[in-house]
Amino acid sequence: MIFVPSSTHPPSTDPSVLILASPGSVAFLPQLSIDLLINSLAFNCVGSLLSPFITPLVGSLVYDHIPDHLHTAAELYQSDKCPGVSLLQFRSNIIKGSSVAFSDDFTKWFNQSNFSSMCILASLDATRRNDRQLATSKLRYRFTNNISETLKKSIKEIGLLELEDYPIDTFNPYSTDQQPVGVKASSTQSISIPPGAGPAKFILNNLLDKQVVLLSYFTQPGDNSTQAFELADCVNDLYHIASPQKWSVPSSWDVLYGPETELKELF
Repeated sequence: MIFVPSSTHPPSTDPSVLILASPGSVAFLPQLSIDLLINSLAFNCVGSLLSPFITPLVGSLVYDHIPDHLHTAAELYQSDKCPGVSLLQFRSNIIKGSSVAFSDDFTKWFNQSNFSSMCILASLDATRRNDRQLATSKLRYRFTNNISETLKKSIKEIGLLELEDYPIDTFNPYSTDQQPVGVKASSTQSISIPPGAGPAKFILNNLLDKQVVLLSYFTQPGDNSTQAFELADCVNDLYHIASPQKWSVPSSWDVLYGPETELKELF
């Protein structure tokens, strides 16, 4: 994995928490939340990540404050107004069968970078919930052993529920990559999470000795804009990125589900 810095907005070398959207999560919900953070808080693109395991993608007119930028599949964003925070947006899927290789490559890049910790945003398959999960919040968290006491306190204050252990399941409609999973976040074994989160479980288990938080949301494909607001609120509350926000939806969301003319024909 290669990082290509921006020539117009050089990346900061100060330690920061890396908040990323897990590629390939159900309904791309994490990507929508990262969109809200970037657009509302005017984060600038400071570089792109190049990986042979990410489906190539280019586009423009994504964010209202960056009208002339050609966007790629994986980009890093920072803001002088929000020091200590970096946002990593993955806009396309991992190439089929490459989740483990991508996670290993990404882990190597992360370890060589100057980030102090990581927060993975992921969405999970809502049809896999147990009875307790059906009756409680769709938002869940897991974290590694080395997480700071300050962050643990913030999680408790917000009232987040811990993501329950998930049994080994041979059927996963959202991934072709299967491997045995473990039991407890508090143990030295691997952390098990429900299907739908893309490579999040592999990244998380590669970094058990680092400060990593997983924020997950049970969802299904469809219009998940409301859930994106909830997840963005949770990230902001946890990391105190900015004062409580009225999130600004990027104009690119106008065609999030296709051009208006096509939608009228369908519905």
